[in-house]
Amino acid sequence: MGRRGEHSLAEIKAMALNTAIEIITQQGLAQLSARKVAKQMGYTVGTLYLVFKNFHDLVSQANAMTLDELYRHSLNYSQHAIENKVLQISLGYLQYALDNPNRWRAIFEYQMPEQEQWIPEYAEKVQKLFALVESLLVVQCPSLPSDSVHLTAHALWSGVHGICVLALTGKLQGIELEQVPDLVSLLVNNCLLGLQQQD
Repeated sequence: MGRRGEHSLAEIKAMALNTAIEIITQQGLAQLSARKVAKQMGYTVGTLYLVFKNFHDLVSQANAMTLDELYRHSLNYSQHAIENKVLQISLGYLQYALDNPNRWRAIFEYQMPEQEQWIPEYAEKVQKLFALVESLLVVQCPSLPSDSVHLTAHALWSGVHGICVLALTGKLQGIELEQVPDLVSLLVNNCLLGLQQQD
């Protein structure tokens, strides 16, 4: 159990984020609360609010850590691919979602109240993921007009993301879980083929 003065504010913040992620991972976002985080740490809820503006700030920063992990995971997939890195990063994204369903879903399911804002770095971390896809698209589809790379990356990723959502919610009727990577491969390969055949 933590005691007042036993940890620095920086340590308390790190403990809180790790605890929040542990709860999300094991129990899901719906089970996360400031009270549960504080209790598991051995501190009071008031102590949490010495290092976070409010509960929304805690969730925002925890999800930001998941985005960082998702980026590293996706980058690792693409770096180890000899060819078709766009496909590999897509499969890496799917695998992360399948391996970490509660953390992955928390990124998209948490509804930030209108009066609150995500931490400033949050949008940058999301864009960093899209920038990785864009950079790989440029290499694999050199004829793709530069002014359409951003939109193309979003369109492609929306398809991959949609497959992940349907897979995790059990709504891919007639498709077994082990076939889901094949769906992603069909989507990405056909998209790339169409782009590469453009004049």
